[in-house]
Amino acid sequence: MRLRHALRGRTEERAPFAEVLSRLASYFAVAGRMIGQPWQERLPKGMVRR
Repeated sequence: MRLRHALRGRTEERAPFAEVLSRLASYFAVAGRMIGQPWQERLPKGMVRR
């Protein structure tokens, strides 16, 4: 998978799916959820969060 942290200037990294699941396990540990967001073409220009 290709991953990039949301902080500006971070570089993209690649990791196998099993490693990604392992690294993100703590986010799901206590009734955690991950919200899927559709790809937006303007994403490289910045994100707006509400």
